[in-house]
Order: sequence, then C-alpha cells, then structure tokens
Amino acid sequence: MASAKKLIDKMQRQPHGIRYEEAKKVLESVGYKVTSKNGSHRNFRNADGDLLTLKEETPTIKKHYVDKILSRV
Repeated sequence: MASAKKLIDKMQRQPHGIRYEEAKKVLESVGYKVTSKNGSHRNFRNADGDLLTLKEETPTIKKHYVDKILSRV
C-alpha cells in the first residue's frame, strides 16, 4: 500500500478516484480512529474530539469527503 504522503498527493491530484481504504489510511496516519459504525457510515474522531463521518462506498468515495479530509490534514 502507498504511504500516507503519497495518498495525500493522490487526493489532491484526483479527488474522484479515492477508495475508502485509502482515505482511512490517511486519517489514521494523522491521528483519527474509527469510533463507531452505523450501516455504511464510519465515524472517525481524533484526540482533540474532531469528528468526521465517511460513507464507505464502492469503488470510490465522493469528492466532498476527500475535501473534508484534506482540510483536516
């Protein structure tokens, strides 16, 4: 799997082509952890209490989720 830095670069270049697993790896690399699962939605929270909800979609997640991740990285 690619490093988190390479995945962030990929998110910036092509935000429509990011898989859930890639987004999860980036979030975990900056301190977020999955705190709950509800259907297809996953809640990620960091030590400061910031909450981010992602929908686990196939094959790729939507661009607005990628934008939210990039704004927090």
